[in-house]
Amino acid sequence: MLNAILISMVVWASPMLDASYGMGKLPHDINAQPKSFDSLNVRFVGALPFGHSHTVTVGDNNIVFVNSGFGVLVFDVSDPSNPHKISSILTGGAIKSLFYLNNMLYIANADFGLRIIDVSDPYNPQEVGHSLACPANDVFVSSNDSAALGNYAYVANGHWGLRIIDVSDPYNPQIISSYRTYESALRVFVEGNYAYIVGGGLEIVDVSDPSNPHRVSYTLFDFSIKYIFVRGDYAYVTCIEHNQMIDNLAPSIPLYASLKVIDVSVPSTPQAVGTYYVPIYPIDPWIGDVFVSGNYAYVADGRWGLRIIDVSNPRYMRRVGYNHLPHISDVAVSGDYAYEAAEWYGLRIIDVSNRVHPVQVGHYQTPYKANDVFVVDDYAYVADVNGLNIVNVSDPLNMEVVGYWNTPGSAQGVFVRYDYAYVADSADGLRIIDVSNPSSPREVGFYDTPGTARNVFVSGNLAYVADGDSGLTIIDVSDPYNPYEVGHFTPPDYAFGIFVSGNYAYVAASYAGLRILDVTDPSNPQEVGYYDTPLSVWGVYVRGNYAYVAALGAGLRILDISDPSNPHEVGFYYTHGGARDVDVSGNYAYVAAMDSGLRVIDVSEPSNPHEVGYYVTPDDAWAVHVSGDYAYVADDRAGLQIYQFYGQGIDEDDVEPVDEPLKIAVNSMSRFDVSFDVERGARAELTLYDVTGRQVWRSDFDAGKHHIAKPLPSGIYILKAKIKNDQKELTQTKKLVIL
Repeated sequence: MLNAILISMVVWASPMLDASYGMGKLPHDINAQPKSFDSLNVRFVGALPFGHSHTVTVGDNNIVFVNSGFGVLVFDVSDPSNPHKISSILTGGAIKSLFYLNNMLYIANADFGLRIIDVSDPYNPQEVGHSLACPANDVFVSSNDSAALGNYAYVANGHWGLRIIDVSDPYNPQIISSYRTYESALRVFVEGNYAYIVGGGLEIVDVSDPSNPHRVSYTLFDFSIKYIFVRGDYAYVTCIEHNQMIDNLAPSIPLYASLKVIDVSVPSTPQAVGTYYVPIYPIDPWIGDVFVSGNYAYVADGRWGLRIIDVSNPRYMRRVGYNHLPHISDVAVSGDYAYEAAEWYGLRIIDVSNRVHPVQVGHYQTPYKANDVFVVDDYAYVADVNGLNIVNVSDPLNMEVVGYWNTPGSAQGVFVRYDYAYVADSADGLRIIDVSNPSSPREVGFYDTPGTARNVFVSGNLAYVADGDSGLTIIDVSDPYNPYEVGHFTPPDYAFGIFVSGNYAYVAASYAGLRILDVTDPSNPQEVGYYDTPLSVWGVYVRGNYAYVAALGAGLRILDISDPSNPHEVGFYYTHGGARDVDVSGNYAYVAAMDSGLRVIDVSEPSNPHEVGYYVTPDDAWAVHVSGDYAYVADDRAGLQIYQFYGQGIDEDDVEPVDEPLKIAVNSMSRFDVSFDVERGARAELTLYDVTGRQVWRSDFDAGKHHIAKPLPSGIYILKAKIKNDQKELTQTKKLVIL
């Protein structure tokens, strides 16, 4: 087969050269993104965001937006006791902050810049604009009373400072100025003619002329500012500070977090005028954002919950109310309700009509960090750190969590058989969950294994648990309500994965390689063979006479196991990234290759495996399960991802040999700068994609010499070139990694 030519190279690009571009007048369907790289033979189908919820904002008409990992969930909170998710937005990268104004949601999307989403129909959000202002750590959008939309977006761009973007036409955002801050810009808030920028200290910038911002003051206080909210003459900041007496003994341990009020009535000389101290964990200090409404400041106090502070006299603040539910990073207040982004607990809704006694009235548990996935019919069962999520995947573009069970430990692996899901729950062993009604799962039994349950395989009435440093634990689950151990085997190293076929169990035993056990008598499993693979083995799949082994940096190893006492390697393929899990369907092995995403390997000839497709997933691909036409990937903070491999391309027997019609040279290490020649009689079509599959740029070229110079932000890109003449067509690709 004629495979795409994949060349990896490192390109340095200056984010100061970042540009903005619109999505055109046709809105961009975010539920159909990211697109696939056609030449790599794998297309994106759908995704369901998973991960920490650490930023929240309130829209109009009872709509609330909260991030979950690499996506944004949209909620109808008209009934605060029952928040209802109505849609989701996929971004492909870390979400730092959200800002809502006049039917537009602005997303600070870290290395993917600023995204502008039209949410006038919250059931069908559409991306309309995008600015490559990277890294986008925070965003604040100013309004203009005479305009229907906000005029300017102020983006905190890390060590590149402040970017000011004209968003009066959200389809065509334009960077109009860049301002280099004294410190790395982490947070930004705009009030009147001033932008208040946080990077530890406080920098105040005059933005009365957005095209010409200039510094008014920079103040480094004896405390480190984390978040900021400005109202009138005062800036309200959450911060971490030290106690001088304690510092003499242990200077590296901060003792206090606090809410401080800074008088900014004279922007050239800001002065701290008031302090309210809150407790923190000294070893791991954490305080979240602050929101001011009326005479009250609502402080997201990290592990300690929500604090309501009376700030009517900034010099003498006092606490009036407290809700102890922990792990809050952000809070937004509207009317009688505070909406909390509660990290791995998702969205919380707190009734603050009685500020002395704020109480939780609603909650939505967002999924968190997908570790494993198992698919049966229309449902994907996803193990995440919090437990088991049951996802209806009948429509991959509109997946929905229909059921959830919070396991006591951290769910690492899942296997479903008939009406039961078997969950490897780390230190809490094996949990057995009745999923006969997917919308109402319930635990019916458990067995506390001696080790750390990492994965599970069920065959007949037996559950085989890869139990970490305790090896393999075999559990009788004929009565799911009363499981009990019947056998045990301890390999020389940590048991990560397990597969059972016939009378044999195959244990992925880290640096001890693949261990093969005869389990004819499950009460007395006996090792009959092993193969010492290079590096650490995490996953294994067995079909027929072959075991397909995911061996991290050693890639995919294929073993002949026709004689279990003498397994031997017949082929291997070094995957990009660490091979962590593998599933086999037809002639293809699908490998979850961590930061290199999903790799598709042709194993029709076991002695000659070769890659025929891949998709670089948004986060780390931990596990993969193939069902029907789709590969379901547990992609860590990017949640459940669905992909389709649609064929390996052109048969080389049908193509005449071609002598490299397009020779691409990289001219500069400071930005994307390439030159190339198109041979006489040919034409070339070049397209540039980002890691989500979004088309960044495209152009056609006739025969002759050509030069392209284009600024790019940090990230992974694919440059795809199609070269055509009267007789043939050839596709080349280059993978660009920009640091």
